[in-house]
Amino acid sequence: MTQPDAAQTSQQALQSSFSSEAGGVAAVFSGKAADYQAARPDYPLALLQHLRQGLPAAAHVVDLGAGTGLLSAGLLQQGLRVTAVEPSAAMRSAAEQALGQEPGFASSAGSAEATGLAQGCADLITAAQSFHWFDIEAARRECLRLLKPGAQVALIWNDRVREDPLQRELDALFDAFGGARRAAQKHHMGQGDEAERAGLPQFFGGAVPASLHWPHTHWLDEAGLASLAFSRSYIPARASDEGQILLGQLKQLFARFANGPKLAMRYRTLAVIGRPAE
Repeated sequence: MTQPDAAQTSQQALQSSFSSEAGGVAAVFSGKAADYQAARPDYPLALLQHLRQGLPAAAHVVDLGAGTGLLSAGLLQQGLRVTAVEPSAAMRSAAEQALGQEPGFASSAGSAEATGLAQGCADLITAAQSFHWFDIEAARRECLRLLKPGAQVALIWNDRVREDPLQRELDALFDAFGGARRAAQKHHMGQGDEAERAGLPQFFGGAVPASLHWPHTHWLDEAGLASLAFSRSYIPARASDEGQILLGQLKQLFARFANGPKLAMRYRTLAVIGRPAE
């Protein structure tokens, strides 16, 4: 088992910067659920099919940090049973409203570190866009407790294609309006998406499995672009004075980059799949 390094220390510092607020990390997205569900991208079919391969019929997937259920929905469409684990009541409620009638769906108010689920219940564990919130050591132990023999964890990200002019301008707005939260995230995690994966060696025990990649495009209308911005944990509320100024700038951004009624947000979907260190 590898020891925590500077990357893990940085991840813990980021968590602390949000946990100091009332409600802690679980409350960060409490007012963001509707925007998150409206504008965050889903996941490519090729990824979902890859995750399905080799699993038994009606396999059980535990989706950690499931949010509003964007990945859970795709997993259900593959015929899998899914328990969406989400500590934010608002995000979990959105997932339950969207997926509660789907066969095989369940939800849990637990966290990646303490799911409340039965030992050895998981044929697969997934975590999409949520690994950087985890206490890596505690999450590693919990994953090992849940996994069946030989079962694995899939850590997944939709990385924005930051070299696109649209993405660069969007990042500039995030910097301008994100305030202390944005500054804390950039300080503790760095500029690139790789910083969000800095804890992988500790989670997997040093030898990180090879990553898999797929291109992915998500089309947004003007309202969707606004929701994408306001879904960020560090962006002020839409109704605030700053939020209204940002909304006006997002309208201008959409007008410059839209192709008809929508614009294309380009992503690279990445998955790292393996079993955590014992």
